[in-house]
Amino acid sequence: MFAAVSSAVVSRLFMKQSIYTIPLEREGIEIGYGINLSIIHRVTVGSIMRKKFTRVSRASTMRELLRLVELKDQTVIPVADEKDVFVGLISFQDLRPALRNPDDGTDLRAEDIMVKDTPVLLEHDSLDKALKTFELIDIDALPVVADAKTRKIIGMVYYDEALRRYRKEVLLRSER
Repeated sequence: MFAAVSSAVVSRLFMKQSIYTIPLEREGIEIGYGINLSIIHRVTVGSIMRKKFTRVSRASTMRELLRLVELKDQTVIPVADEKDVFVGLISFQDLRPALRNPDDGTDLRAEDIMVKDTPVLLEHDSLDKALKTFELIDIDALPVVADAKTRKIIGMVYYDEALRRYRKEVLLRSER
């Protein structure tokens, strides 16, 4: 008896749908947990990344890092080697201990405080992947690398800008 039930019927029975989402589904717009999936898969990381950003070397001193935070609007600073290969991230939270007691951290370098196992994004990754990665690691920005093998850093994606782009795309689509 149940074998004759189509997969479309089964999905409607077990997926929460409303009078609002059924017409959208008929138009080919997928909705998942309040997110328009057709938009989130279409927008690429390359279209939302900042190409102008400040990076530091492994040897950057704590004084240089603090000065950079003071002068720039970046809350997350990528660390790269001499060949511009991404090696880690430093967030404002990583610098807080040095701000509390500046004399203790004067001999620290970027490589001493950076987080080394930070995920990276690729230029062709979707906005979906970027937002999921942000949710998993709870950080304000992620580095974008040319490819996973060389890890040459080419940009930064910021969480608030990614969300802003998604909202803009939803508004543009609703005006059509």
